[in-house]
Amino acid sequence: MLGLFSIALAAELVPVSTVPTNFPGGGLDVGLERVHCEARASVAADGTVQAVEVPRTEVCPDVFAAAVEHAVSQYRYPPGDQGREASAQETWRLKSSAFPTMTPAEMGRI
Repeated sequence: MLGLFSIALAAELVPVSTVPTNFPGGGLDVGLERVHCEARASVAADGTVQAVEVPRTEVCPDVFAAAVEHAVSQYRYPPGDQGREASAQETWRLKSSAFPTMTPAEMGRI
Protein backbone atom coordinates (compact mmCIF):
# COMPACT_ATOMS: atom_id res chain seq x y z
CA MET A 1 0.00 0.00 0.00
CA LEU A 2 1.26 3.39 -0.93
CA GLY A 3 0.29 6.26 1.18
CA LEU A 4 0.66 8.69 3.94
CA PHE A 5 -0.61 7.47 7.25
CA SER A 6 -1.52 9.79 10.04
CA ILE A 7 -3.46 9.46 13.23
CA ALA A 8 -4.70 12.55 15.00
CA LEU A 9 -6.34 12.10 18.37
CA ALA A 10 -8.07 14.42 20.79
CA ALA A 11 -5.42 15.85 23.13
CA GLU A 12 -7.31 14.89 26.27
CA LEU A 13 -7.88 11.28 25.24
CA VAL A 14 -4.80 9.46 23.94
CA PRO A 15 -4.92 5.69 23.38
CA VAL A 16 -2.62 3.44 25.36
CA SER A 17 -2.65 0.96 22.47
CA THR A 18 -3.59 1.17 18.81
CA VAL A 19 -3.96 -1.27 15.94
CA PRO A 20 -2.73 -0.37 12.45
CA THR A 21 -5.37 -0.06 9.79
CA ASN A 22 -4.94 -2.74 7.15
CA PHE A 23 -4.98 -1.45 3.60
CA PRO A 24 -8.24 -2.81 2.21
CA GLY A 25 -8.33 -5.27 -0.64
CA GLY A 26 -9.57 -3.48 -3.72
CA GLY A 27 -8.39 -0.17 -2.30
CA LEU A 28 -6.47 0.74 -5.43
CA ASP A 29 -9.61 0.34 -7.52
CA VAL A 30 -11.53 3.27 -6.03
CA GLY A 31 -10.24 5.72 -8.64
CA LEU A 32 -9.02 8.31 -6.14
CA GLU A 33 -5.57 9.85 -5.70
CA ARG A 34 -6.13 10.43 -2.00
CA VAL A 35 -8.39 8.85 0.61
CA HIS A 36 -9.11 10.57 3.93
CA CYS A 37 -11.28 9.01 6.65
CA GLU A 38 -12.24 10.50 9.99
CA ALA A 39 -13.43 8.31 12.85
CA ARG A 40 -15.29 9.11 16.05
CA ALA A 41 -15.19 6.59 18.87
CA SER A 42 -17.20 6.29 22.09
CA VAL A 43 -14.97 5.05 24.92
CA ALA A 44 -16.20 3.07 27.96
CA ALA A 45 -15.05 3.65 31.53
CA ASP A 46 -12.66 0.68 31.28
CA GLY A 47 -10.96 2.21 28.21
CA THR A 48 -12.45 -0.09 25.57
CA VAL A 49 -14.10 1.34 22.47
CA GLN A 50 -17.88 0.87 22.56
CA ALA A 51 -18.76 2.25 19.15
CA VAL A 52 -17.00 3.71 16.10
CA GLU A 53 -18.48 5.89 13.40
CA VAL A 54 -16.69 6.63 10.13
CA PRO A 55 -18.86 8.66 7.79
CA ARG A 56 -18.74 7.47 4.18
CA THR A 57 -17.84 10.40 1.94
CA GLU A 58 -16.45 10.99 -1.54
CA VAL A 59 -12.93 10.81 -0.09
CA CYS A 60 -13.69 7.93 2.32
CA PRO A 61 -15.36 5.12 0.36
CA ASP A 62 -16.93 2.12 2.12
CA VAL A 63 -13.93 -0.17 1.71
CA PHE A 64 -11.64 2.29 3.55
CA ALA A 65 -14.22 3.35 6.15
CA ALA A 66 -14.77 -0.28 7.14
CA ALA A 67 -11.01 -0.83 7.56
CA VAL A 68 -10.67 2.27 9.76
CA GLU A 69 -13.72 1.26 11.85
CA HIS A 70 -12.24 -2.19 12.42
CA ALA A 71 -8.86 -0.80 13.55
CA VAL A 72 -10.23 1.96 15.81
CA SER A 73 -12.65 -0.47 17.46
CA GLN A 74 -9.59 -2.28 18.84
CA TYR A 75 -7.91 0.81 20.36
CA ARG A 76 -7.60 0.94 24.14
CA TYR A 77 -7.68 4.10 26.24
CA PRO A 78 -6.88 4.83 29.88
CA PRO A 79 -9.75 4.07 32.27
CA GLY A 80 -11.93 7.09 33.05
CA ASP A 81 -15.44 8.40 32.75
CA GLN A 82 -18.03 6.47 30.75
CA GLY A 83 -18.99 7.84 27.33
CA ARG A 84 -15.83 9.76 26.49
CA GLU A 85 -15.28 10.65 22.84
CA ALA A 86 -12.10 10.21 20.81
CA SER A 87 -11.28 10.92 17.20
CA ALA A 88 -8.82 9.55 14.66
CA GLN A 89 -7.97 10.31 11.05
CA GLU A 90 -6.28 8.27 8.37
CA THR A 91 -5.04 9.43 4.98
CA TRP A 92 -3.72 7.36 2.10
CA ARG A 93 -2.12 8.74 -1.08
CA LEU A 94 -2.97 6.12 -3.70
CA LYS A 95 -1.24 7.49 -6.78
CA SER A 96 2.21 8.96 -6.94
CA SER A 97 4.67 9.39 -9.80
CA ALA A 98 7.44 8.69 -7.26
CA PHE A 99 6.40 5.03 -7.17
CA PRO A 100 5.18 4.26 -10.70
CA THR A 101 6.19 0.59 -10.89
CA MET A 102 5.25 -0.71 -7.46
CA THR A 103 2.73 -3.50 -7.14
CA PRO A 104 0.18 -3.53 -4.27
CA ALA A 105 2.26 -6.24 -2.54
CA GLU A 106 5.35 -3.99 -2.63
CA MET A 107 3.61 -0.90 -1.34
CA GLY A 108 4.09 0.22 2.24
CA ARG A 109 2.97 3.14 4.34
CA ILE A 110 5.18 6.18 4.13
